[in-house]
Amino acid sequence: MRHMFIVIDASACMTLKDLKPSRFLCVLKLLEKFAHSYFDQNPISQLGLILTKNKTAEKICDLVGNPKKFVEKLHTLKEKVCQTEPSIQNSLRFILRHIRSHSSREVLIIMGSLTTCDPGDIFSTISECKRLKIRCSVIGLAAEVHICKKICTELEGIYSVILDEVHLYDLFQKVAFPLPNSVNVLKIKYN
Repeated sequence: MRHMFIVIDASACMTLKDLKPSRFLCVLKLLEKFAHSYFDQNPISQLGLILTKNKTAEKICDLVGNPKKFVEKLHTLKEKVCQTEPSIQNSLRFILRHIRSHSSREVLIIMGSLTTCDPGDIFSTISECKRLKIRCSVIGLAAEVHICKKICTELEGIYSVILDEVHLYDLFQKVAFPLPNSVNVLKIKYN
């Protein structure tokens, strides 16, 4: 069973139009398709949604096991205004308080900004996530960002930067399938 929170960057850079009609609206459209793929591949799993802007994190949708409820919450975001900067640390802290311990714990961050405005030492938050075995993957919409790469390395996630909208869709589909658990991989010997 997978529990995954998706963190969407809703900073000012998400209004850029390199993805049509804008980065933010393109991500919302593709997340609808992702939600259906995710629940097809993981029928007893749950998805939650967090928005980060104005240097804060806001829960939009608690963990739900129904793609319809998740997509309804996505539709409410279309009217949101993208502004200032995101905060990865505040998003991870928020998740630390709300993620359950009886299943696989994952975070997918969709990051359009090249910066993050964090209130403290993000490395201590990363260490806490690592201690709790939270896996974090990041999809970058602009360019490679060092802290995002560091987070994915420490938390055994996947870090990718998109080439175009089709590549973004492919990356979402890749995340829909469960990643192998590197700690519990068993080597089977055939006799």
